[in-house]
Amino acid sequence: MDLPLYLRVLWRFKWLVAAGFVLAVGLAVLSVFQVSLASPHLKTRSLEQWKSTETLLVTEPGAPWLRSGYSSNADPQKYSTLATIYVQFVMSDEVRRMINNTWPLTKYDVIQAFPVLAQSYNANSPPLPLISVEVSSFSPTRSLALARHATAAFRDYLELLQAQNNIPTDKRVVVTTVRSYEPPLLIAGHSKTLPVVVFLTVMMGITGICLVLENLRPRVRAVTRDDAQPLRRSA
Repeated sequence: MDLPLYLRVLWRFKWLVAAGFVLAVGLAVLSVFQVSLASPHLKTRSLEQWKSTETLLVTEPGAPWLRSGYSSNADPQKYSTLATIYVQFVMSDEVRRMINNTWPLTKYDVIQAFPVLAQSYNANSPPLPLISVEVSSFSPTRSLALARHATAAFRDYLELLQAQNNIPTDKRVVVTTVRSYEPPLLIAGHSKTLPVVVFLTVMMGITGICLVLENLRPRVRAVTRDDAQPLRRSA
């Protein structure tokens, strides 16, 4: 590979290379942003994904686990089983409808719920009487607010079911938030692969055009005395 030769060719067509560079940068930017003509500004084509999490405790009224002993009705295993069932309630259509009434959902909003295991790294670990509500959206503030709306809607739905079934207040299951202080977590940022590919593709194309033009119109170089090779007569 004759790098000095390639550099001389690129320098010969430097204005074409400069125009190609500007074009490559422009196309790379447009692959990430879109231009709004109404009010000139750049808007990203792809959205980030931010996740917020709230942890809920499933128990009975009166905080039985804070006492020195508790009855069989307050057995943690019983409420662990309820927590695995309530996970489906959190993701139910009715809860989504209740959320949408106060906080309109978009196609970028994802609401999920999982039972909390005693050992998170062990799939065979027994569940705890805890529910992890995980919400992802396109901004950290929205994901945080949506997580709180999701847990509030779930509690309202649970209370509605309890009231419809005439369950006495002292016999109802209680769901409380035990952790919501964690800041939103960025799980998917803007992709940098596409603009890099666009930039390199355009610059490679410009380089190829320069080489083709060099072959079609090679620069004639004067032969100097040092370059001339004298012919020797054969004896």
